[in-house]
Amino acid sequence: MIKADFANDKQAPDSVFFGKVLTQVSTSTYMRAWGTGLVENSLLKGVPTFYCGGGTRMKFYNRLRERLRSDPGLSWFGLTPYRIELPSRLQAPGLRLDDYDRLTVAYGLSFLEVGRIVKAIPKAKLHIPPVMTWRENYTDKDYC
Repeated sequence: MIKADFANDKQAPDSVFFGKVLTQVSTSTYMRAWGTGLVENSLLKGVPTFYCGGGTRMKFYNRLRERLRSDPGLSWFGLTPYRIELPSRLQAPGLRLDDYDRLTVAYGLSFLEVGRIVKAIPKAKLHIPPVMTWRENYTDKDYC
């Protein structure tokens, strides 16, 4: 058996990752939307969120879900987690209702037509050099 010890809990991989995800969701996305004036703070209280896939049963996601429900210093901050309901079109004999969350990602990906593009993203302005052949890197015998 292999055991990994860390100097403190803050150095554990889950703690480091938790901090990155928390910062990404709360600061880089949520707070930025409010800070730039894109969304009024009254609209940011109770934003519906959906956690899906079997990984969401991990303690990590339970901790994240609880932490993002509210912020003691910001009365208008808060995400409201919702459970994805069992679709009527899903055929999985013997599947317990409590186990559907493990199939949400696979079920969603099972649809070939996921929608349509409403607005096309502008093409990137990349400079692509012309294709060179391998011969261009060598001197031909006729030049000798």
